Amino acid sequence: MIKFDPKNRGGIFQKTVRVQTNGEPREAVLRIRGRVIADPTLLRKKIGDLQLNRAEFNFGEVLDTEIRRDSIMIRNNGSHEMELEFDKSELDDNLKLEIAANPLAVGESSFIYTTFQGDKSGKYGFKRMRVKFWDSNNPDKTIGNLLISYSQSEDFDSWTDEQKSHAPGIRFRQTLINFGEAHYSEEIECEFSFSNPGNGDLLIRDIKLSSFVEILSYDERVPAGGEGRILLRLNLERSVGDFTRYITVISNCPTQSSKRLSIKGKVIDR
Repeated sequence: MIKFDPKNRGGIFQKTVRVQTNGEPREAVLRIRGRVIADPTLLRKKIGDLQLNRAEFNFGEVLDTEIRRDSIMIRNNGSHEMELEFDKSELDDNLKLEIAANPLAVGESSFIYTTFQGDKSGKYGFKRMRVKFWDSNNPDKTIGNLLISYSQSEDFDSWTDEQKSHAPGIRFRQTLINFGEAHYSEEIECEFSFSNPGNGDLLIRDIKLSSFVEILSYDERVPAGGEGRILLRLNLERSVGDFTRYITVISNCPTQSSKRLSIKGKVIDR
């Protein structure tokens, strides 16, 4: 039995439970999803004259076939009518943002709604956006920011038998590079090589980097039986002593869609 406490957790939630066994498959991933209706008396977040129950839409892990919705409750605690507008220039195309009632009279409550539409155009991995909003009755003053975040994965369970028979694979020659000692003024270049032992094209969807790591080049598409590489540069200026940097490679390989690689070493200042 699993228990979830919804107190102070208004909005959509998703929890993941991983069960490891000695059978096959070795690990089963269970997900619990739901939506907690916000208590209107708990509008504890204050941005300007606007009160909110929270200021972030966090969709957690989502699949590229899903449609998800969430809401934030708001109330105008100011002394004049408010008409909210959003700067949607930073908003991904697969996200929609709207307000149920706008303008807001003094003391009036409403909801900000956002909809996530699964997107197969290649926006995989973790994304986080800041959306500025303001009162159009006072356009020179930005009220604040809303945060929207999600981590999109490919829905391999939706693949047809034909797609599964042509699935790609990914195999790295090494997952850890240890370059030993280097002076902090140096720029280190290193390369991760990989192959595609599967039956279809391997697509590198995205590469997430630790700070001070830069991608120089990488092969985005590798045919079945082919090889690819990821060439990286490390800036060691602000690092002295032992360190580890991580790189996460997101691909369309159904058995290993996310793979973490490591670079470690020791930076010296003499």
